[in-house]
Parts: sequence; structure tokens; C-alpha cells
Amino acid sequence: MFRIAEVARTYFELRGQQTQLAVARRNVDNQTESLQLTQARLDAGRGTELDTSRAQAQLSATLSTIAPLEAAVARSIHRLGVLTPRSQCAW
Repeated sequence: MFRIAEVARTYFELRGQQTQLAVARRNVDNQTESLQLTQARLDAGRGTELDTSRAQAQLSATLSTIAPLEAAVARSIHRLGVLTPRSQCAW
């Protein structure tokens, strides 16, 4: 019974991590576009360095979350592989 509960818990953690990773990747796309827009406004004389710096900082912060989320997903997949009798899982 313990093993089934652990598999279920790990699976739900994995799905949550995969969702967080997908959201972070979408945020990177959106923030990249936002940075490009603020840079274009700055270049046209209608924006400020502060706006561009903020957009860059936000993008950098979001980018820094990607690798840890990818590692968490990989750990959960590995853990499920250890907990389940099948040698190959398509999580």
C-alpha cells in the first residue's frame, strides 16, 4: 500500500512540475516579446531605460527558474521509474 501511495504522490508532483515548467516557458516567450517592445519604444524615444531594465530583469528571473524545474521533472520521472516495475515509462 505504501508503494502505491508513493507512486501516486510522485506522479501528481510530476504533473504539477510539468505544468509549472510549461507556464515558465510561456512566460519566457511573453517576457521576451515584452522586452522587444520596450526596447523598440526606447529606440523610438518613447520609452525609458528603466522600463527596458525591468523587462530584462523579469525575463532573466523567469529564465533562471527553467533549469531547476527541468531538474525536478527529471528527478520525478526517475523516481517513478524506480518505484514502478516497468523499466521504461512514458511519463
